[in-house]
Amino acid sequence: MASCTSENSKKEESIIENNASRVITLSPHLAEMLFNLGALNTLVGVSAYTDFPEELKNLPNIGDAFVLDIEKITILEPDIILAWESGTPRNIVDELVNLGFKVKIIKSKNLEDIASSILLLGDVVGKKNEAKKIANEFKTGIKYLKDTYQKKKKLRVFFQIDEKPIFTIGGSHFISEVIDICGGINIFSDVKQTAPSISEESVVSRDPEVILSRDVASNKMKLKIWEKFENMSAIKLDNLFYLNARELERPTSGLVNAGKEICSKLEQARSKL
Repeated sequence: MASCTSENSKKEESIIENNASRVITLSPHLAEMLFNLGALNTLVGVSAYTDFPEELKNLPNIGDAFVLDIEKITILEPDIILAWESGTPRNIVDELVNLGFKVKIIKSKNLEDIASSILLLGDVVGKKNEAKKIANEFKTGIKYLKDTYQKKKKLRVFFQIDEKPIFTIGGSHFISEVIDICGGINIFSDVKQTAPSISEESVVSRDPEVILSRDVASNKMKLKIWEKFENMSAIKLDNLFYLNARELERPTSGLVNAGKEICSKLEQARSKL
């Protein structure tokens, strides 16, 4: 009896994962990835800050990664809830499972994970062919960047997320991996935290040759804090760059476009050496 029950559960799980028609996502990038697969019609609920593409903005909001509207989730009757391994707290996943919801944890911490997660999501919503196409294009794009830039002259790179307090990226962050592909060295790659808070002094002591930051809301002042450090290489070389690529914010196939921009900025920096 126990054996039969176990086998039936596996079959039911397989059926749900390959034919989910009502999906809730607990991270904006997961909703975006489903949209890219042509599975918008399967999305019945999304998490806070799900704002791209435009079509996702009007979907029911079930809360953020830390506070969920369980009543709304129940009303939406999802076949499956997709959680993000790096962003959805484990206690939230456990709570949903204990309430009887089926939860699938999606891993997309690095570039290899992203390709795998695309294929996995394709399985979940029955879009295998579309997923294979997007995953292959993503891997081809990353390979091109590697082949073109990774062996060029290495540059010490500081990536600034914010300035008050100063946040950067550790070696496990996907942007750090993109910097490496472009022939850069993240000066905080030895830090284990994904997005650590650091001091001005620690940046100056590591003497970056390039400083990068995401251009959010046309805030072109955040890198001004470094201009007082006249002896820092990035200031001497005038290698302070703002990045426009929206894709930098989320671990999706769009990181190829973000990679192109980072590689381009590092090429500009090399030309000044």
